[in-house]
This record gives sequence, C-alpha cells and structure tokens, in this order.
Amino acid sequence: MASLRDYPSLPIPRLMPGLVCWYSPFDPNNDGTQLANNTAMSAWSNKNANTIDMAQATGASQPTYKTSAFNGKPLVSFSGSNFMLAQAASPTWANFATNFTIYVIFSLSSSSNVNQAIISKGNSTAAPNWLLAVNRTGSATNKIGFFNGSVWIDSTSTISNTADLNIAAFSWNGISPLFFVNNSNVGTSGIMVNVTSNTQSIVLGGQGAVGTTNLFHGNIGDILIYSSAHTSSQIQQVQTFFSNFYGMNF
Repeated sequence: MASLRDYPSLPIPRLMPGLVCWYSPFDPNNDGTQLANNTAMSAWSNKNANTIDMAQATGASQPTYKTSAFNGKPLVSFSGSNFMLAQAASPTWANFATNFTIYVIFSLSSSSNVNQAIISKGNSTAAPNWLLAVNRTGSATNKIGFFNGSVWIDSTSTISNTADLNIAAFSWNGISPLFFVNNSNVGTSGIMVNVTSNTQSIVLGGQGAVGTTNLFHGNIGDILIYSSAHTSSQIQQVQTFFSNFYGMNF
C-alpha cells in the first residue's frame, strides 16, 4: 500500500502555507512503512520536518491501527478510552496565537459519549484554548462543533454514525474564523478564539493532557495543523484533495 509520500505530484496539503504538523495513517512512523493491523499505537510521527509527535505511553490509552478501515485505506481507531498528545513549548505553539488552521478526517463509531473531542488545545485544569468535537448534546446530537474556550458553534449538518468519513476544517486569522465540514461553510459569525496560553498540549482523541475527558469514539485519518489562516478557496482545495483520495461521500 502506497504512502502519502509516493503521490505522483506534490500533494495539495504541502502547497498550503504554514504546515506545522501532518499526522498520516499511511506513514504513522514517518519511515515509509505501515503498522500491522490492530497494532496499539504508542506514537504517531509528524510527517513535517520537525519533532512534534503524538505519543501515548499508557497501553490502556493507546488507539489501534487499522490497515483497511475505509475504502481499503488505513485509519486510527479510538474506542472512547484512548487519546494521544503532542507537547511543545513556545515558540512552536506561539504560532497559533494569531493564525492557525486545523484539518481532521474522522468517522464517528458511537454516539454513546457526548461532546467527543477529536482534537483540542488545552489542559484538564482549565477551559481549553479550543476544542473540535462531535456528537454535541441536545439539538446538536451527532453534529460537529467548535468550542472557543467559552461558547460552542455547531455545524448545520448531521454527522453519520459509523457509515461515512468526514473532514472538518477550522481556520482563525485573529479576527474572524472559517469553519468548514465536508466542503461546506457552516458559518461562524461572532465567534472568537481563546489563545491566551501557547504552551498547552495538543490532544488527539480527547480534552486535557492529564486526566483526559470527553473522549472520542471513532476513527481518525489525516490530521493537519498550520500556523497560518487559510482562505475559503484553500480550505476547499485541501478538503477536495482528501475527499478524492479517500473516496468520501460528499
């Protein structure tokens, strides 16, 4: 099975400005090889040229690698009790103080947990800087939402439970945000982002680096973090790239 580094032309994600982290299930160790099916993952290496890797030393909290989870392509499975985190001190995370863009490819396996955090920046003793979650409570059940440290904004479309792969993108330029789900702008009027601390961990599959809560139950594909705000056109290019690659249904 080919890795992302074997594409015949330069992938669209690398053409976008500010790429800091790219975690790919096609090359989880960033060495051109793949893991065996059902391998417990203690680390997930960044494909970009730095050392910000996701890690999880506790066996019971490690997600599972699946070699053929969606249309014959690999994903990383989170059971609702797993999470990984990437710790980095300033100035690395300081790049996100005024501009950042995140992309996450995921599918929801179960709606039993509410506010399932796909990716967050923050810790367990204070409100997160930001949080991208699915299966929001109340009228937003099975919808993806972005929490800015004080309030939520929810997607206008419902996320399929187990059936489909989705891609969410959130971009912040220090003044106004863009929020896209499955290549549709879901609207973010009036939302601000809490970026007062730049040293808190990036957490994948949950909220909070210690005693993690709001754990995600589903599968995760590529995760990309940029230190620049992307335009609507750039977001659509990235989402279309992954939609075509994975064969998503939107």
